[in-house]
Amino acid sequence: MSTSSTVLSKRVDGPTAARLGKGLVWLFLGLTAAGSAGTMALWLAGCSPAQPIGNTDFLGRYGVYLILMVSGVAFSVLGTLIAIFRPHNRIGWLCNVTGMSGTLLTVFALNYATCGLTGELPLPGAIYVAWASYVAVPGLLLLLFVDLPFLFPDGHFVSPRWRILGLALAGLTVALVLVAGLLPGPLRYNGVDTIYPIDNPLGLSFLPGSLGPVVGPAIASTVVFAGLLTNLSLVVRWRRATSQVRQQIKWLVFFLSTAVSFHLLYEIVGELFSESILNSDYYLFSLLVVFLGFPLVIGISVFKYRLYDIDLIIRRTLIYTVLSAVLALLYSGAVILLQRLLGGLAAGSQITIVISTLLIAALFSPLRRQVQTIIDRRFYRRKVDSSLVMLRFARAARDELNPDALSAVLLGSIEETMQPRHLSIWLRDR
Repeated sequence: MSTSSTVLSKRVDGPTAARLGKGLVWLFLGLTAAGSAGTMALWLAGCSPAQPIGNTDFLGRYGVYLILMVSGVAFSVLGTLIAIFRPHNRIGWLCNVTGMSGTLLTVFALNYATCGLTGELPLPGAIYVAWASYVAVPGLLLLLFVDLPFLFPDGHFVSPRWRILGLALAGLTVALVLVAGLLPGPLRYNGVDTIYPIDNPLGLSFLPGSLGPVVGPAIASTVVFAGLLTNLSLVVRWRRATSQVRQQIKWLVFFLSTAVSFHLLYEIVGELFSESILNSDYYLFSLLVVFLGFPLVIGISVFKYRLYDIDLIIRRTLIYTVLSAVLALLYSGAVILLQRLLGGLAAGSQITIVISTLLIAALFSPLRRQVQTIIDRRFYRRKVDSSLVMLRFARAARDELNPDALSAVLLGSIEETMQPRHLSIWLRDR
């Protein structure tokens, strides 16, 4: 009797757990949609967007939040698809939580709290919604730039030691955020400059408010340190991975090293030298590439759609980046040199620019071929060697008449280019 009950409970628990999981997936997706719809409803009701980037036009007022909402929906849709078609991959759940946090707990909560606190609309509980967004924003950054890369691409840590380290860093960050959320005084020390002009409604009076200037930088430093360790874990995973997993890692590393790095550099330059560039449409475009590129890269990697196209993308990026830099230097040098050579003849005319442009147009194709050759020899040596091997085989096949000698040349060419474990040729007798 007990054995049959155990078997029956296992049969019931499996489908029940599956239904519960799918229900949670659709719940997260619904909350994400509700957060986006709620934010739009606030704006239509007369609420001004919270913390616009500085421009008074439509993009300046609403652009950042529209990007975050679209990105949140993209993350939730991707998480739903992964949870349905790859149910054992935890990346799906992380994408769902990221999408829901980005729209409901960040965008909607920020706008709801700002609208209620400024008195534009009589919104109940605005002070507590402000507290929720205050503690949710650093959590969203932790999910995006630490948790997702740590578990990428199969939803598991690299090893048990990395699991302990990753969970410890996540727990430390959450603890620091909770401390920041319970300190008495103004809401301004969550590590990511989310500031509200109110005192903490849930602040504990026995905690010293002087901890705020310490906790805020500690949160930011912990997230940055965890992000650096995430990169190290990707290196370790790469060294232990199969060829297919390496292709998946290439997508994420390429995205982090190009789009994310460029955006961080843009932010740093803006903060240190010119804040006006952070109020431009170029900043919004950079933000759009980062927050929409993340779910796109994860989707390609997890579902392995056109997985091996990353090699071509990386190769072309290297070629045209180097080519653009060389052409820019040549163009600048040509303009300066011609202005000095022509002297007064070039004053007030566009002749130097015209000549320099024609020179660059003439040099484009030969320079591109030269740069491509150098990059292929430096980073894609196997491709170059394989082409030479196949060229040698083509010549041997044209000149060799002995089948045994030709078979030996064919075996050698295949072994040199593809490096198989076992290799043999079967020739049918005539």
